[in-house]
Amino acid sequence: MRQRSKTNLNFKDIDKVSWRYWLLYVFQSFVYRRIYYREYRVVGYKNVPKRNVPTLMVCNHQNGLNDALNILCAFRDFRQPTFIARADMFKKPLVVAILKFLKIMPAFRPRDGEDPTKNEEIFNASADVLSHRHTLVLFPEGLADKGHYISMFRKGFARSAFRAEERNDFKLGVKIVPVCNHYSGYYNFREKVTLVIGEPVDLSDYFELYKQNPEKAQLELSRDMHDRVQAMMLDIRPQEDYEKLNLLRKLYTRRYLKKHGLRASYFPNHLTADKATISALEKLKESNPEKHTKLLNSAQEMLDGMEKLNLRSWLFTKPKNGLSLFFDTKLFVLLFPLYLASYLSNMLPYKSCEKSLKIVKDKVLLSSFTFVLGGLILYPIYATLLGVTLSITLSSIWALFAMYILLFFSTLFFWSYKKGMIKLRARWRFNKLKKRKNADLMYQLKLHKEIVDELDAIIL
Repeated sequence: MRQRSKTNLNFKDIDKVSWRYWLLYVFQSFVYRRIYYREYRVVGYKNVPKRNVPTLMVCNHQNGLNDALNILCAFRDFRQPTFIARADMFKKPLVVAILKFLKIMPAFRPRDGEDPTKNEEIFNASADVLSHRHTLVLFPEGLADKGHYISMFRKGFARSAFRAEERNDFKLGVKIVPVCNHYSGYYNFREKVTLVIGEPVDLSDYFELYKQNPEKAQLELSRDMHDRVQAMMLDIRPQEDYEKLNLLRKLYTRRYLKKHGLRASYFPNHLTADKATISALEKLKESNPEKHTKLLNSAQEMLDGMEKLNLRSWLFTKPKNGLSLFFDTKLFVLLFPLYLASYLSNMLPYKSCEKSLKIVKDKVLLSSFTFVLGGLILYPIYATLLGVTLSITLSSIWALFAMYILLFFSTLFFWSYKKGMIKLRARWRFNKLKKRKNADLMYQLKLHKEIVDELDAIIL
């Protein structure tokens, strides 16, 4: 029997299949996978249980709403999973209605000043979702991290899973699936993302322990899933050395790919390379602490030098000579009229989105707001208004579809040109400093070579 909520937030039937939700899913999935991200990849989809199997997916949390969208867009069977998000979002009636339509329930956290006893109802609602043989997605860290690392898992997801099994005499067959997200960058449009889906775990493996000691079983399941997700993702530790270690893996990614014959154009390969680099550095710390410290010191020197010269790491890993820059510049000059046209066609929604995003205080949520505000609201409305106007003017419905297609390509070109021009200017400046044998840059180049040579020696 489905239970009715006793609070003002009623989640009865939240997992009920909705055709309106399906229509929104088709639209947002296309925008998310084909427009917002330059490359969206799913690894291990074969590990996803069938649609009628009660499934609980637990995932690392690094990029706000986008972490959930990565999972949602991965499903090929049009299932409609239920998610759990922080309760401070559930304040206004309109927002509550939208979140419930999107199949999102709240998690009440003491750190937000919420009453954690209200979570009891959420555990019951979550158990209902699993009992109905649907899919539930949780982020057990509770708070989105701001980098490539993982925090401790809370055991709320385990409580919901065991409760669902208990209600069904331990015959439901819940599967727990570890999942991880990996991003090329967190804040910009047209980044790359990989979703890795691990092998499912049978909750029945923990039944015996649960019947003896429920708390211990929940804790063990939580730790086990934390370790599984951690093994799949890029986890850079310790956090006090994060920036230095992060720079080292960035400097070596392409070197590793070339060394092992892996395609740089396939983003999951970057995760493989980065994990290998960080793993080798962890082993070096144990076997040769002095050498490890020396590498970190060199990385810090590079960070300081790049900040002083206003340079980025990719300038060292993907250099271009003067002749190549000359032809690139010529191409950008030839394409400038097209860029100007694309800028004029994108100016209104782009500037409106840019201005609105200034109110976002939490940088972790920046990408989520950009996607929702720009990708799902401003650009579609703008394209529709232009298309309808053009359709009325030309007395042709095809003008509306033509406008959608035109704005789609115009937006991609506008952003690619804009980003490319920024990089082109940075390359010219880098080459100018190099040609003049700038002392600071010469030292940075020397440091870079030494770092790469050291990494070559420790990374197989």
